[in-house]
Amino acid sequence: MNEITLLPNTVMVLKGLAGGWYSMQTLPYGPTGQSLISGGSSGLVTWQPPVAYESGTNLIVAATGPGTGSSNILMGQGSGRGYTGSESNNILVGATGEFNDQNEIRIGNSTHDACFIPPAYKLISSTTALNVAPGGQLGIAFSSAQYKDNIQDLTATVDGLRPVSFQYKDPATADGVQYGLIAEEVEQHDMNLVFYYNGEPASVRYNMLIPVLLKEVQALKERVHQLELRVPLFSGTSI
Repeated sequence: MNEITLLPNTVMVLKGLAGGWYSMQTLPYGPTGQSLISGGSSGLVTWQPPVAYESGTNLIVAATGPGTGSSNILMGQGSGRGYTGSESNNILVGATGEFNDQNEIRIGNSTHDACFIPPAYKLISSTTALNVAPGGQLGIAFSSAQYKDNIQDLTATVDGLRPVSFQYKDPATADGVQYGLIAEEVEQHDMNLVFYYNGEPASVRYNMLIPVLLKEVQALKERVHQLELRVPLFSGTSI
């Protein structure tokens, strides 16, 4: 079979001819994906999503989005439909995109409810935790003071939190016995320690418990130190 090279702004189509013969050819691709020719007595012409084509500086792969903007890579049905022309250097996989996206990667949309990345299980040397923002953005939490306002000493405590063991109802979530907290109970203690989904408590922000526990350990150590000063018998003992 001869190889067909797609030129910029063209789409590969399958044309049915009399006698059952088929031919592949490239034709101009409309900006909204509409058919530019129709079937006639010679046979039927059917359109299929373009395998890959260029729109300006954008690379469109099996997508029906408008392909506006510049230097974007759009993959999948409807990718880039949220773009109006100012967006650049983005990679969308099955995502509509957001107005004025710049240098971003978006995968999926609100209809997807699970994400599987098998290579993520591979061991790496970095110990920086990856966080998920409410909008689904991935990243690390900055600790430098230059990114923070309203810095105050912590007053939160772990008093009243109930550690539990449990098993998830859906084994696909995690198998076996788990240790943790109940989001609804933590919400009653401190709403800042809870992650909400659709307005309901869904998960505990365990990473925020670390500084709370650190403060508790410091307080306990200071209390032991004061007791050591009051009881000479233990004055030579430290923790």
